[in-house]
Amino acid sequence: MFEEFRCVVHFLWLKKVSPKDACDQMVEAYGDQSPSSAFVYKWFQQFEDGRESCSDLPRPGRPLTLEKVDANKDYIEDNPAASCRCIARIMGIDKNTVKRILTENLHLRKVHFKWVPHLLTPIQKAKRAEISKELLKILTSLTPKQKMKLVTLDESWFYLTYYSDGIWTDGSERPQIHKMQISEEKFMFLTAFSTAGLIMIEMLPLKTNFNNYMCSTILPQLKLNAQRIPNVSKQILVRLHFDNARPHVSKMTTSKINTLRMKKLPQPPFSPDISPNDFFLYGYVKNELKGKHHTSSDSLLKSIVDIIEKIDESTWIGVYDLWIKRIKMVIDAHGEYLP
Repeated sequence: MFEEFRCVVHFLWLKKVSPKDACDQMVEAYGDQSPSSAFVYKWFQQFEDGRESCSDLPRPGRPLTLEKVDANKDYIEDNPAASCRCIARIMGIDKNTVKRILTENLHLRKVHFKWVPHLLTPIQKAKRAEISKELLKILTSLTPKQKMKLVTLDESWFYLTYYSDGIWTDGSERPQIHKMQISEEKFMFLTAFSTAGLIMIEMLPLKTNFNNYMCSTILPQLKLNAQRIPNVSKQILVRLHFDNARPHVSKMTTSKINTLRMKKLPQPPFSPDISPNDFFLYGYVKNELKGKHHTSSDSLLKSIVDIIEKIDESTWIGVYDLWIKRIKMVIDAHGEYLP
């Protein structure tokens, strides 16, 4: 495979394509199997320096025996996650030799696992794509005023303290920081927004039945706040979007939404990647909170509200456009998670 890549690079070099454009073309052709940009730049320089052959040059050292190559091939097929050090210990050979066999003889490369929210079954992928089409049809049909009354909401935990990633230093000492523990004091906040901006933020009381609180407090207040959006008619239907958590889809919640004459939009299962609070708001706010320490939930709430209220109108509209774009990507990927 490496020799094939070299031949392609040589062809593009002869065509006087720039290294950057060559990288882009190889990614388009090979996808995840494409060589790194460092590989492409290295071989452009080799050909610039006069190299003509795309094959490996002769090198000193004892040649690898076919038995060693076959033994490594058999072992890696049964143990694809094995490290070079582990294979070397089992085979009784040097780990650098193992690496050379894997990369140069067997043309393999180490690919790290991709973390996903859920291991989707084929049925779940199909369901994600199907409901995404329903949601996309609704989102693309709304007028600007209707978009302002489409409210997307969710809940997330927020800690009192968010540590900075690092500090400026003369390099004499590397600072230490401890990992955030689940036992550290935290509070759950509900956030709701539309293209009009923040519609509601609520700290959920501790030791309270969320389903009851959702119906008795959150939904009525949400409807009231949405009806107060400036320059938007109260006759426009309030549409709600949230994920499929139990309090969101319970019979009690569904009944309350109908009583308040609001409409809930469909949401594909296992889909935080196309939930605006998840793919935009929470990451943005928590990043802005880095380096801040709060002594109470009230001061934390104030900081969160200050951060959100500084987001301008064009950003909220951009999030809506990004939402549509991400849904289209899920549909095109037949329900797979986005990269």
